[in-house]
Amino acid sequence: MPVNNPKVLIVTRHFPPILNGPSVVLSRLVKHWPQNSISVFTRDFHESFESIDQEFMLDIHVVRCQWNKNLTRIDRIKDFVNIRRLVKCICNEAILRKSQVVLGVTDDGPFFISAYLAAKRLGIPLVIYMLDLYEEGRRSRLQKFFAKRYERRIFDYASAVLVMSERMQEHYKQKYGIESTVIPHPIDAEEIVDTVSVTKQEEIKDRPLQIVFTGHTTAAQYRSVEDLIKVVGE
Repeated sequence: MPVNNPKVLIVTRHFPPILNGPSVVLSRLVKHWPQNSISVFTRDFHESFESIDQEFMLDIHVVRCQWNKNLTRIDRIKDFVNIRRLVKCICNEAILRKSQVVLGVTDDGPFFISAYLAAKRLGIPLVIYMLDLYEEGRRSRLQKFFAKRYERRIFDYASAVLVMSERMQEHYKQKYGIESTVIPHPIDAEEIVDTVSVTKQEEIKDRPLQIVFTGHTTAAQYRSVEDLIKVVGE
């Protein structure tokens, strides 16, 4: 008998109330899941972190492990040294929650790798959610070393791959010959419309077009940036 709503354990370094892009994306994504079918394994919340708005605090089961703030080079090294401990904690939580699927979310630390190792140890399916290119997007030598060692293994084991854009989908098809599913970052269109009032639109309609971008780009976004520049130029 097929399982309609399998119990999913989301393993992610970033989750509310920590305020950053992945936290917001995941908080909106999980709203579409039956809340009794998911649980989250993430790092503990330090008061020194900037806190996300209370509207993103979700009524789901969240387990937080004590982990480094990743503020120094030594912290980042400790992250990877402690992978075995992290895998053990994830496995214990999956067994306790009777999880049937592990959902691993890309990050710059050990949580993504540990999600794969835990799922493999438990013999349950792994779904990976690519919020960025993994190997290509790592910046430090340590991150690149582990990403290069594990990326292919993770993709080979994964039962499904979720990506955020068609360009990323094309990238991984060319790189590994895999099929993936595009899930664009979830947004609430009403929030955007409400933010820019009619009065504000009248004030800015005669101004030159300006597009503000923050963050960094990787190979997955180069074509999109080029296309945007081309369209604006026309």
